[in-house]
Amino acid sequence: GSSGQMLFLLPVGTPYPNVWHALHWWVPALSTKRLRGWSQDMLQLGVVFEGNFAEQLRWHSGLAEEQALLERFVQFHKPVLSALSSNPPTFLDFALGEPSCFKSGVRGFPS
Repeated sequence: GSSGQMLFLLPVGTPYPNVWHALHWWVPALSTKRLRGWSQDMLQLGVVFEGNFAEQLRWHSGLAEEQALLERFVQFHKPVLSALSSNPPTFLDFALGEPSCFKSGVRGFPS
């Protein structure tokens, strides 16, 4: 992440390709971005899956399956993810590597 970007935390119920479940975060996320006047280049998406999904996946499947699932998630949601941000999403439950700093962070959606 860049210190000039905003981290937009996206609560996602399930990583599996299901349009009905996806609409529950697609619509609020796109609406929030539009209402707040955010541009794609100012946002870094931080995807957070419901519950302890990451821990369960690691325990039962391993790193290869974990990576494949995240790649399928990005492919399925690509039109919405790219409408929200010009940067690839960060999966906070699976984040590895260097720490990142952001100018600000936003969680949740307006009600």
